[in-house]
Amino acid sequence: MGVAVFALALLATWRLVDDPDAFWHLVTGHEALRAGPSLPQDTLSWSFRGQPWLGKDALADLLLALSGNAQGVSVLLAMILTLGATGLTHGVAPPTWLLAAGLWLSAVEITATPRSRIFSTALLPLLLAAIDRARRQPDKRWFAPGLIAGLGLLLHRGGVVALAILLLAVVLHGIEEKRWQQPLVALGVALGLALLHPDGPRVWTTVFHVAGSDAYRQYVSEFQPMTLDQAWNAFPMTVTLALLAIPAVLPALQPRGNPDLRWRGMVLLVTLLVAGRSPRGMPLLAGAATYALLPMLQRLLELLRRPWLRVALAGTLALALVQGNATLPFGAGWNPQTVPIAAANFAQQQHLTPRVLNPLHLGGYLMWAGIPPFIDGRNDQLYPEAFFLQNAHAASDPVAFAALHAQYRFDWVLAANPGPGEAFLFLARDPAWKLVFWSEPAAIFLPLDARPDLPAYRLFAPLDPVGSIQRATANPATADAMGAELDRLVAGDPGGIAAQSWRVVHFHLRGPAFRPKRDEALARLVQQHREAPEVQKLLEILRIRLP
Repeated sequence: MGVAVFALALLATWRLVDDPDAFWHLVTGHEALRAGPSLPQDTLSWSFRGQPWLGKDALADLLLALSGNAQGVSVLLAMILTLGATGLTHGVAPPTWLLAAGLWLSAVEITATPRSRIFSTALLPLLLAAIDRARRQPDKRWFAPGLIAGLGLLLHRGGVVALAILLLAVVLHGIEEKRWQQPLVALGVALGLALLHPDGPRVWTTVFHVAGSDAYRQYVSEFQPMTLDQAWNAFPMTVTLALLAIPAVLPALQPRGNPDLRWRGMVLLVTLLVAGRSPRGMPLLAGAATYALLPMLQRLLELLRRPWLRVALAGTLALALVQGNATLPFGAGWNPQTVPIAAANFAQQQHLTPRVLNPLHLGGYLMWAGIPPFIDGRNDQLYPEAFFLQNAHAASDPVAFAALHAQYRFDWVLAANPGPGEAFLFLARDPAWKLVFWSEPAAIFLPLDARPDLPAYRLFAPLDPVGSIQRATANPATADAMGAELDRLVAGDPGGIAAQSWRVVHFHLRGPAFRPKRDEALARLVQQHREAPEVQKLLEILRIRLP
């Protein structure tokens, strides 16, 4: 059964990574492997190089860096999640474990990326199983919950939730059983391990600073409380599990309710409060909700009298849930549609000078590519809040950008294209800057008089791509030049869907004489991205049916 759960976990993690924070976590891990996990000063950005770097999850990042390559990352994540899923085996039959693992994996796979939080996600089910054993054999088993909670605190600051759950278990056990010594020892073990963190007690100051920061809640989606509708859209499986778990444990919260279910309900309540404050708590809520549902899942599967039917049903449902809730393309590596791979390659090939301005969410990949960023996702570890706000304002406000540029004198700007993280695209209308590279995730702007060997795009407008293509193509005097710019777009980002689609549209608009070129460009696009919704929409607009 363990092999089946690992296969499910690998199916969940063998996805193209587009989490912007994953990259700087991996780089931090490689740096910790090189120099040790203390890393007292920043060596990775150009703006804060040499400044104190506090609050890292360097030990967790070091473990992630041991994966070696993109394929290794997916396998390591699957191993970590499989280890966590073993916490769902306590007190249930193997088919129930398989189904519960499928439910849990389908909920957490959206956050199963190479970041230190994967450890707090995986350790929570293990902690809950260890607490269950301790509650049943109180004199012998309390060391394990303390050890697991302490490891969670060492590996990820989100381990404070596990510590809170352990504290709740200690208090409840002391009140109910009148036995305090062993549970308090467990609490001491957890706190003692936490103090071994390379940054010492200072690491916890960043946790509380982030929790109380209005700036981070305003500009970083991971810190913003969600409405139920927003939570449903972002984490549908976790919300479903929570909605199923609440009525399953609610009766036990009465004074004479089942003590085991009451405990599960309290754990669910703690994680509900955390998830209600920040999306970062959603993986923990998924673990607590699955844990709360275990008794009900066991009873439901026992309705099937034949054991092989239980295994078949549990396995089929688990596989369908994990595959059905996948949101990222299948494969190992980085997602080129959302990660600025092509832009970073262009910057390195053209030897762009080091003082780059970038939005926060693109800094991690620059770091991974060997380009020191201006800012990255270490906003609660390295960069002061005032600096973070400067960058956030400059990303959308030309006046704030001008002030920041006057202070730092940037050599080039990596802009984020339209979407939730759009940044610095107003430079397309600034006569002092020129667009020299465009890909789906990002564009590159240089000062107008810099690098004469890198020509500007003069017809293509990133703020109105379709309109600019239509206008230039309709004008015989600019149609050929527009075609040349589109060829340049495709050459810079050969796998991009948008650039190839616009090139197809350009040839289509130029009439029958260009149909062979249109069909050739379309065949290439379909070969690469046949199932992409954007390609299907393009075919519908052009009224083209594929064989």
